[in-house]
Amino acid sequence: MLLPKIIIRYGFLLDPFLREYFILKNEDKTKTLIEYDVLIKNIELYKSEWEKIGDKILKAILELLPLNFIHNVIDVYIVSYYPWYRGISEPVVIRGNLEPNDFVDTLTHEMIHFLSSNKIQSNIYTIKILEEMFPEEKDLKARNHSIINAIQKYILVDVLKDNKRYLGNVEKDFYDPSYKKAWDMVEEKGYMEIINEFKNKIKSSLSEK
Repeated sequence: MLLPKIIIRYGFLLDPFLREYFILKNEDKTKTLIEYDVLIKNIELYKSEWEKIGDKILKAILELLPLNFIHNVIDVYIVSYYPWYRGISEPVVIRGNLEPNDFVDTLTHEMIHFLSSNKIQSNIYTIKILEEMFPEEKDLKARNHSIINAIQKYILVDVLKDNKRYLGNVEKDFYDPSYKKAWDMVEEKGYMEIINEFKNKIKSSLSEK
């Protein structure tokens, strides 16, 4: 099993634009940006924390899904500020004011996105598969995050053996109705049931090609 090399680095090209965005759009003057030296220190903490368990997490994701990362190297850009949630998956950009554990959980989330939405390697369309799995669910964001959250629960509960950390991840998403609904879907259907159905549909699609 070939695991990609994760390179965690300061997003020096992106950061000035995001800092300017914060200054222009921030209406709450009590909020401040993380200082540069603190950001660089946090990046080193993130590297250290990911090094401890990152390969275990990537291996778990690849063992669950019949897909492979098409990139041998994945850059993870850390920035002072990101206006929507904690980060994004393409490219991987994550806020630099997170605690190390929270950073690892966020990067895990984005790596699942990165792999499960990979349409170049296999021509498998996650959105269509999840639409088949949850035909009654009209909330696109909730539906698409059902598989992300199911895999994340497996990693937190079965791989890392940290139920408290799992519950903390669920609680952090309560602010957004769609993210909360996605966790509710995982609880209602069962995380392994969602994972196995998703995996079987990918295998079926691959066998038809």
